Amino acid sequence: MKAVRRAAACLAVMLGWLLLGSPAPVATALAGEPAVAGVRLGLHPHLTRVVVDLTGAPDYRVFALDDPPRIVIDLSGAALDLSPDDLPGQRGLVAAVRAGRPAPGVSRITIDLAATAAVADVELLKGSQRRPYRLVVDLTAEEPDADAVVARADAAEPDPAAEARDDDAPQAVSDVPPSVPGGPGTQLAALPAPPPQPATADPEGADPGDEAALPAALPLPPIKPRAALAALADKPLVVIDPGHGGIDPGAISPSGLEEKTITLAVAKAVRDQLLATGDYRVMLTRGDDTFIRLRDRFEIARSAGAALFVSLHADSHDDPQTRGASVYTLSETASDKEAAALADRENRADLLADVALSEEQKKALERLTEEQKKVVVRVLDDFRRLETARYSNDFAETVVQRLAAATRLLRNTHRWAGFAVLKAPDVPSVLIELGYLSNKSDERQLASRRHQARLAAAIVRSIRDYFRKHPQEVRLNASGAGNRFPG
Repeated sequence: MKAVRRAAACLAVMLGWLLLGSPAPVATALAGEPAVAGVRLGLHPHLTRVVVDLTGAPDYRVFALDDPPRIVIDLSGAALDLSPDDLPGQRGLVAAVRAGRPAPGVSRITIDLAATAAVADVELLKGSQRRPYRLVVDLTAEEPDADAVVARADAAEPDPAAEARDDDAPQAVSDVPPSVPGGPGTQLAALPAPPPQPATADPEGADPGDEAALPAALPLPPIKPRAALAALADKPLVVIDPGHGGIDPGAISPSGLEEKTITLAVAKAVRDQLLATGDYRVMLTRGDDTFIRLRDRFEIARSAGAALFVSLHADSHDDPQTRGASVYTLSETASDKEAAALADRENRADLLADVALSEEQKKALERLTEEQKKVVVRVLDDFRRLETARYSNDFAETVVQRLAAATRLLRNTHRWAGFAVLKAPDVPSVLIELGYLSNKSDERQLASRRHQARLAAAIVRSIRDYFRKHPQEVRLNASGAGNRFPG
């Protein structure tokens, strides 16, 4: 549990400083740096596949640039030891492949395009003793077909209980903590966990060096639910927050379409598609036309032990030509004042209980004065917020990548603001503006069930990408409930 270990190390240093005047020893270990082992190209019906072979699993970012058109793959913390002779030549939609280091600690693979292309899919396939890690990027000459994207998320065998329920009715689920706040619209639902993503996604016995051995489409993991429910609590809880509701309609289009209706429809689509994977528990902050205060929304997520919080909204602008989706994370400057107030309100014992302490550290903590304990709590709270912000920003970048294949984006898509619903100090959170109801084109799309399903599919894929990039580990929230937290 890296997040917990880092907090424990931080606390050990503070205790040594406060009690002894010198820091206590902290053990650290450096993991081996992954490296780019090669780049391959493959042709499949309707797409060109780029495969980057890796010795490990680095953080990555894939994005498109114009003038000239190209696709850029940035690999953070990955070594690069390729010569021009190691890179493939022209094939399919790819005119050339280049590699370099634009910044310390970053390896960049640049795909020069022979024609305008879109990124249809990005997957990091886990390595094994026989196969390397592979970052697979699929390129298509046109935007991915919406029906194909939605069909993959809808391919799950339906859950009979889910089919039988009233979609707008509150759902009672046995593993909801009794202390979870929220109105009658608060929902929690889950399916049992499927087998984990296989480490060998290639056909059995295939040569890992042959790009033709990779499947032409990258399917979702097996999604048939298991009978056993024992692993239910081990699955990460994702809280989806449909913005506005009840007396608060949110933005209203010229034709009268209300934001609260759109956000609820997309939230339910995200919930259903997430449950279809079998990998997550899912909670909606509201499941009907209910008004919930802003602060209560993220408190619902915190009390339930959420691993991720996604708030959905639709925007409005005085300029009817403004359109496109955007993604927000919390601005540091916007959150400073409330962060300090929240830290003061929180019980110090609850915050310190989040950190695994040795018996010696516990005894040292008991010897601190009240003022010294306040210092410890403030530092731990800052540490917690920095960790949360790091994961929030990383998830936001993943959402931007996935939304780019599903809808039009606003310029500078990832933005920062002081939205109240993003101020949970220990739950990675993003706010997604799905489009502008003040724009006729966006309004028409947002009212379309097909487009709603396409948006939901993009959000689901970004959630799956996020948890694949960051191994999940147990975190104790303020109530002591177990939770999956990336580290």
